[in-house]
Amino acid sequence: MNLVHPFDVHPEEGEPLALSLLEFNNLFIDLHTRRAQENDEAIRAAAQSDALRLGLTGVDTPARRRVIIEPLRNRLRQPYQLDISRDFDSLISFTDELPVSQDLYIYRIFHQTLALSKSLHVKVRMRAQPGQPSQFVHPHKVPNVCIAQIGARHCIRLFFPALMQAAEARADLTDDQLSAIYDFGLYPAICHIAPELATNWSPTYAAAKLRARNLNGTYQVGTHPFPGDTAHLLGYTIKRFLQDALPWAYGCMWMVQIQGVKEAHTHTPNEFMDSYDSFQALLDGLMRELIFEGQSWVDVGLQISEDNHVLQWRTDAHPFLVNEFSHLSENAAAVLCRSPSRSYQRDYAVGLTDLSGFRVTLNPPDPDPDSAYVQAYTTDKSLIAHLEAGRHGLFMRGSDALHWDDDDRIPGYCKRMMSIYKAGTRHTTAARVEARVPARTAVRAMLDFPEGLLERTLCRYSAVDWCWTPLTRHTRQWRQIRMICIAETLALQNKVHPSLRYKKEALNLTAALVWLANGLNSRPDDDQYGRDVMMTSCITAGNHDNGTFLIPPPAQGAVAQLPVVRQGAIFLRHILFPPISGVPRFSYGKELNNATWIHFFRKTPDELRLNALPPPYIPRQRLLEAGRVPTQKSMSRPHWAQIDAPLPELANLLFPLPPVPQDLAEDLPYNEQVEYLGDTAENLPLLMTSLWQQFLSDVLQKCGNLRGAGADASHCRLSSRERQNITQEAITNINLAVIFRRVQYRIATRREWAAAFDRFFGPLDATVPIQPQNFPKMLYWLRWAELKSLVPDEIERLRRQLRLLFDQLFWVPQIASDRVWSYRRDDRFHVFPEDCDSSAPQVLVNSSFPRPQWNPPPGIGEDRPNGRDAVPQPRRRGPQPTPYAHLRQEEEEASE
Repeated sequence: MNLVHPFDVHPEEGEPLALSLLEFNNLFIDLHTRRAQENDEAIRAAAQSDALRLGLTGVDTPARRRVIIEPLRNRLRQPYQLDISRDFDSLISFTDELPVSQDLYIYRIFHQTLALSKSLHVKVRMRAQPGQPSQFVHPHKVPNVCIAQIGARHCIRLFFPALMQAAEARADLTDDQLSAIYDFGLYPAICHIAPELATNWSPTYAAAKLRARNLNGTYQVGTHPFPGDTAHLLGYTIKRFLQDALPWAYGCMWMVQIQGVKEAHTHTPNEFMDSYDSFQALLDGLMRELIFEGQSWVDVGLQISEDNHVLQWRTDAHPFLVNEFSHLSENAAAVLCRSPSRSYQRDYAVGLTDLSGFRVTLNPPDPDPDSAYVQAYTTDKSLIAHLEAGRHGLFMRGSDALHWDDDDRIPGYCKRMMSIYKAGTRHTTAARVEARVPARTAVRAMLDFPEGLLERTLCRYSAVDWCWTPLTRHTRQWRQIRMICIAETLALQNKVHPSLRYKKEALNLTAALVWLANGLNSRPDDDQYGRDVMMTSCITAGNHDNGTFLIPPPAQGAVAQLPVVRQGAIFLRHILFPPISGVPRFSYGKELNNATWIHFFRKTPDELRLNALPPPYIPRQRLLEAGRVPTQKSMSRPHWAQIDAPLPELANLLFPLPPVPQDLAEDLPYNEQVEYLGDTAENLPLLMTSLWQQFLSDVLQKCGNLRGAGADASHCRLSSRERQNITQEAITNINLAVIFRRVQYRIATRREWAAAFDRFFGPLDATVPIQPQNFPKMLYWLRWAELKSLVPDEIERLRRQLRLLFDQLFWVPQIASDRVWSYRRDDRFHVFPEDCDSSAPQVLVNSSFPRPQWNPPPGIGEDRPNGRDAVPQPRRRGPQPTPYAHLRQEEEEASE
């Protein structure tokens, strides 16, 4: 039964179709609504897959072509009615004296979380040692402490350049240094200036910390007020006392920072007096002469908006904005904005690479330029702004994608985001540009936005076409469409059996969807984990090819592949949907690193799968005894031999099983395909044959190594690949040298042989050791445990048929108390070869066979002289397994 769509495996694309953003939204809605008009379930599922593939990969499956989005078709044109306003958003000032004339609220204890740790994009002149020249440094790399606040958005810090390290990373102040600041500076200064207030203060920093400590070990962040008429004197006294007592306090400087006050200081552009009055209001409570004498910067902003519209900055317009609002020439600005770098960073708008804001750190040779930092952004994130864990918008964790609240299996995060989108009806998005300029030029800087620059830098969209209204045939939103595609794809994944849901290709898609969802609300993750997702989930190309690269190419040399955008938006690589595959997933190939799996999901795919499908009759971790440390060994590898017909002993097993998960896509390797077998009653013999062959392979895969034996370390002669291809004939051979390099054997009694079978294929009520070391990592054991839970009434019938096969084996391992193999020398066992004096695996020999022989033949495993495998290799589809020279020591039982 072949359900493979030809486009899914061998795309034969036509000419790409270029669409505006509105036309793309219409095309998606037409495909998406087609599903509701179909009565046939299969056709409805195919229509949904077509819509989701378009939204996530940019491929129009019915038309067999890719779609290119051209957002610049909506560039700003007349007529328009724009509103432009000007504001002061923040102030940064470094001074030798504290420039404050209003009441202070001083922290009772110092919290390093309040210290400056992120770049201000300016350099400040500081002197670290007497007699040495001052130097320009990044202030966030200088040890500092937050002393007080003035209001909710005012922060006062003290910097200690003498403690600055030569290393790039900032060194936090130690607890002893914080104690010294309090004991020798802050508290004595308060006692000296306002002794009547000192009664509310602890006499030492150690006492202050004990006073502020909560029962759970955390600290209360409290403040004490201090009158503003002596605030300047307090700052002077603290510095004098510290410098007299502590050599490392030399050259300490005060910093005053005001953040995020643009709404309070908005005024009409191109009006000098309005600008002056607003600037004076910004400096209210500060000593203006000290602000201007020190090193001070102000963020001046221009905001452009139009009712019921969304304005977005054009990516190709960044050089014009940088040139207009900085000291850079046109050529210098064009070179700087050519590609993202440490000094120039882009923020793509909802994945559309032709639309983006930017941040530019100028690092000019002139220490006091017209502007030190320029940024352009939009306010469309205002409804989802949320500062947490280093992010500036609501974000989704990998674990959120695996959990849901309702039967539709849509993650709760996706539903909450779509409700926020719907709540923002008729939302107006403004475009902002800000520049960090010296305080003395702030009144005259950026008085207005040049009118000739508007149409060269902006795109305009109707609010209903962008994101903020419910999805219908008459309201079309790009952001809403993206979230619908993410939510419905995750729901399809969450509905399938865990054995398919937690395949690496499916989880890779889940991680990519989480990364894509977070990019709707803030900058897409660009750390090592985000780049790993981009490399495995996006279309890639050589760095000399055309397109917008999501990871900046190196300045020199060629890189094999980098994630690239050629369709106007960030689209994912090819995705397979049901019924082509059993679960929405990426096509077989690229794979995330282990660190990325853990970063997104806190677990590896194998751990997620075992957590969702805990093997029955094996105790869960929380039930283990308190001092037991579980062993860590990897899962056995699948048996590779192709099954053409069931074994005769299993051919008569005909009873129905519950439906099995199916993945029919031909991109998977043969051993990872879950074939459609039709009626499970007819194909149960094949499934049991596969289980039996996996048992034979697992037993040998878990055979351990002898430490320090060089090339002969493994007790088993067979290579890793040969163990995965083992057949029953090899284990019925009475010549033990075909399999082993060394072995201990004894003839089993009938009772011992039956007990061995019960341990390998336990009955329904069988008990296992508290923590079996090998069995939970053997594929056959997990499948047998699953069968016991699926058809408990038929287990004894299955055991009877398996016992017929078991009795045909010449030998089986002598099972230890909690593991498959035992290696200790035992006088009850005979040893091959006879001169062996080391440990060796113990096996039980079937009493119905002749006595074992020991005739080491050539051409087996690592001893083969002609390079050909002794065990025939079956033909396989897909990538070949990687051959292993020997089994990893940590995966196998050590015999010593």
